[in-house]
Amino acid sequence: MKKKEAYNCYTLNFKMPHLFREDLELLEKIIKEELKPKEYKLETEEFEYQEFKEISEDTETTSEFHIQTHSPYISIDFSNHDARLYADSDDLKTIGALKKIEEIIFRRERKTLWRISNLSMWSMVLIYLPQLLSIMFPKIGFKLVFILLLTFIVMVILWLFIGFRSFNNFSLIEFAYSKNKPNFFTRNKDQIILIIFGTIIGSLVTIIFQKIFN
Repeated sequence: MKKKEAYNCYTLNFKMPHLFREDLELLEKIIKEELKPKEYKLETEEFEYQEFKEISEDTETTSEFHIQTHSPYISIDFSNHDARLYADSDDLKTIGALKKIEEIIFRRERKTLWRISNLSMWSMVLIYLPQLLSIMFPKIGFKLVFILLLTFIVMVILWLFIGFRSFNNFSLIEFAYSKNKPNFFTRNKDQIILIIFGTIIGSLVTIIFQKIFN
């Protein structure tokens, strides 16, 4: 009789990463040199590759990209709706390599866009809030109900806008080097647009609130 070894896995979710060729090359280097898997493959929606150099620099940007190894089993999955790292082992050697992989991806997370996207998902709870408050507190007053309705409209617009811009674009994988891509403002136009949009909406709401209470 012998005691079975405990089975531990390792998983981590990322926040809307945007990776370039140099990042993907570093991921491959860490995997091959430190983990030395028996099997290693890369997948896009249309093709499967044995090593990264097979992928041309002019390959179209995608939101669907997968890195997978066996012995040890590791999957790094980028998709339209999430980005995740999974390993079937949490031994020291594997964890050491995974931490380096995480750092590379962490640096490329679009955290601002991720936070705004998550906040926008909660906007739908405001749908019935004005009606509910009016029933529960009949004397709540027209001004407060109006403010709640206005807030609801603003949040729905924001939710629709962000949904269109980012919900189906959670991960961005570019096969060209970042130095060969357009300038900072072009690369980050989604986040810049969202920040400007949020600032404008916030200013309008503030002005309306001041008009109501003055």
